[in-house]
Amino acid sequence: MYKLIAIDLDGTLLDSYGDVSIQNKQAIENAKNKNIEIVLCSGRMSSSVIGIADEIGANNYMISGNGSLVYDLKKKKILYNECIPKEIALKIVKICDENSIYYTINTEKYILSKSLNYNLMYYYYENSKKAEDKKTNINIVENIEKYIKESDVGQITKITISDETKTIFNGILKKLNEVRKNKYIRSFKYV
Repeated sequence: MYKLIAIDLDGTLLDSYGDVSIQNKQAIENAKNKNIEIVLCSGRMSSSVIGIADEIGANNYMISGNGSLVYDLKKKKILYNECIPKEIALKIVKICDENSIYYTINTEKYILSKSLNYNLMYYYYENSKKAEDKKTNINIVENIEKYIKESDVGQITKITISDETKTIFNGILKKLNEVRKNKYIRSFKYV
């Protein structure tokens, strides 16, 4: 018998509108009735995952930031934390800015970006139909490097780098590979 089911959110549990289907809610309820632990796992920030966990009653544990945080929802306590240090994030920001490549910084408070593009548009659209307390916080700023240096951004859980052209993306991989040697950087890939 299964003791735990770990479920990804985007493209798995959630439909293209960011909703949990009735069928998925019923399957989760059936599993919970069999004393199977449901753990949501996502690249999203914790506040975004918590809203979905509340909706489906998966109220014990969750994993957010692509594995950078494991959180006990009942105790409101971080059990595991391996986030990106500020100085490493600033190196990546500098490389991206120097090469005019789009990126977002996920923290526990918000997603930080210079503009609404790529994956951030998904969250922006999803926010348009959510209650205020369930929205993914998006913070648009002109100078991210300055903002990170001068503000309490909290824990940096993920950096997403995007570009429409594989050639441009691959062009900065060599520069990013120096940063990649750090234990906090898991992978760079063109998707």
